[in-house]
Amino acid sequence: MKSLKDLFGNLFTGGKGADLVRLDLTGAGPAERPRPAPPDPEMAARHAQPAPEAAYKKGDVIGGKYEVYSLLGRGGFGEVYLVYSRELRETRALKTFREEFLADAEVKENFKREALLWVNLEEHPFILTARVVVEFSGRLFVGMDYIAPDDRGRVSLADHLAHAEGPLDTDKELKWAIMFCHGMEHANEHGIKFHRDIKPANILIRRDGTLLISDFGLAAAAEVAWKGRGDAWERPIANGFVGLSLFQTEGKEVCGTPGYVAPEVLRGEGAGVRSDIYSFGLVLWQMAAGSQMPPFAVGVAPPRTPGDIDRYACEIYERQMRKPPPAVGEPLQGIIDRCLAAEPSKRFTDFTQLRTELEQIFHRRTGQTVKLPAVGERSAVFWCNKGVTFYSLGQLEEAVACFRKSLIIDPDFAGAHSNLGGALAANGDLDGAIAEWRTAVRLQPDIADAHNNLGVALGDKGDLDGAIAELRTALRLQPDRADAHMNLGNALKDRGDLDGAIADLRVALRLQPDYAAAHYNLGNALRARGNLEGAIAEWRTAVRLQPDYAAAHYNLGNALGAKGDLDGAIGEFRTALRFRPSLAQAHYNLGHALKDRGDLDGAIAEWRTVVRLQPDFADAHDNLGNALQAKGDLDGAIAEHRTAVRLQPDNANAHNNLGYALHAKGDLEGAVAEYRTALRLQPDHDNARYNLDVALLRG
Repeated sequence: MKSLKDLFGNLFTGGKGADLVRLDLTGAGPAERPRPAPPDPEMAARHAQPAPEAAYKKGDVIGGKYEVYSLLGRGGFGEVYLVYSRELRETRALKTFREEFLADAEVKENFKREALLWVNLEEHPFILTARVVVEFSGRLFVGMDYIAPDDRGRVSLADHLAHAEGPLDTDKELKWAIMFCHGMEHANEHGIKFHRDIKPANILIRRDGTLLISDFGLAAAAEVAWKGRGDAWERPIANGFVGLSLFQTEGKEVCGTPGYVAPEVLRGEGAGVRSDIYSFGLVLWQMAAGSQMPPFAVGVAPPRTPGDIDRYACEIYERQMRKPPPAVGEPLQGIIDRCLAAEPSKRFTDFTQLRTELEQIFHRRTGQTVKLPAVGERSAVFWCNKGVTFYSLGQLEEAVACFRKSLIIDPDFAGAHSNLGGALAANGDLDGAIAEWRTAVRLQPDIADAHNNLGVALGDKGDLDGAIAELRTALRLQPDRADAHMNLGNALKDRGDLDGAIADLRVALRLQPDYAAAHYNLGNALRARGNLEGAIAEWRTAVRLQPDYAAAHYNLGNALGAKGDLDGAIGEFRTALRFRPSLAQAHYNLGHALKDRGDLDGAIAEWRTVVRLQPDFADAHDNLGNALQAKGDLDGAIAEHRTAVRLQPDNANAHNNLGYALHAKGDLEGAVAEYRTALRLQPDHDNARYNLDVALLRG
């Protein structure tokens, strides 16, 4: 019996990439959308920091939505960009994690979880609002309010300390400390048990003097990213200041900013509210002393290399345990001493208790109180942005609920209709999605997102002419939309216009060279055109840009298999399955590659996985039957072949293979019947003809 045909090259996925359905990230309809002028590039430049290795540069457009003005900051884990939202027509700050971590699915999931906790804090007067979490080309972004620097270029408490010529004004320090406590109380009550990276750089000050706490969750996500990797990752040092790092003290790996970590955390005993209070006590000391450095770091030789950070952190820890910091005098000395108690149980219990003492001092000095401003009524825009975040985090039911709340407040909010369409489509309700997108373009004919998404949906429903018309409308409204060019290319490919498809996909990549999904789809079009080498080059680019792109790894494996590179094919299939373990076709083709390399046990294991994941996969049952017969398990082989012909009665190969197994088992009559069925279904089936002749001769 000859082996079944190897399916390399025949099972390319027809998916159109990861970024097809896009949400309208504006979160605002025309009537509510503010119209300020773009930010002053010179002011942005004064606040920017040089970073030649940053992922984006001035002029880049992230996701077709956000035009980059500058890099605001870069640490060992995160980057923050000043951007201009083309639809909101206002500035935003976008935080993302660095390129090195993109391949780590666990890091990405932790980033999502932490980002959701931050977004769920919603609007609080003393917390920097995280308004939305979005994903472009495999990279996650948190959209935050942009806090402009004051006339002296100060935007953080660290900037204020850098410009100070001595201790900060005591009343101002008390006021800021009370605001900080209010913010942390809110965070603790809403699921964030501790911040883990409290320091002046993460405390922002508005021009009006309002304090805002930033960077919730970054330290927790960074710890997952760095644990066990040590010096394999850059740890930032700039002008003697050390940023968020992974370092070792007392033989324990600790994630934090050296100088701001409580001693029990340095010992590996875990973090909590009281370790946050310790860190804030260090900040209080800095304000009272007018020091840019935390107290126990003053006079310690700064690290010169990443490897020197461990020594730096250990020396600070020893100082923390030996004696208190230099006195700063009343009225804050007693509070600072209690915050910095080496034993956690001797510190304030929580930020409410700390705030109460600070308020008493502030009232005795000024006769005033720091009032907690009321938060405004939640608008349609608020619910729309919250829905976008839930959508980006994969929580589709919550997203749908938020968009519907937005539409209850404003039924004519085209952006919310468009976004609701995206969430419904992702949840499998394509007809409902199409209805929402049609409503969106009726209410606001120039909403390019809705035309783009409607085009994709019509294509999925088989209406290619309608799809192409909608996508061309989107491009008339926004000619530089890379995703719409990509989607138009896919629709043209489906209609058989490969030259047109390739042309539009190349336009998408000219507009956005790092668009992994466009490289993937261009590879699909080139493969359909017969250009296997070109397809391989595009899929290699896609996985370089987005290492967890399972479909691209899978197609690359198929192409390498078609070229006879079994080891390369096996490697790509296994990579695809590392990111998408449930991809049945990858298990199936990996089984073929292992069989052809002589690993029959490995092939059997993969095909068993296929039929567990997809019990109605007839060819997998058939191939598993062949492999079991080769191993001498005739009963197992017959059972799998019978399943194959039950699932696919017109499968001539499966009938032939069932006949062959029955013949080997001694059931000549059953074998002849199966061979004849195979020949009735496929009269030119040479194997079945040969096997039937042999059976009849022997009979």
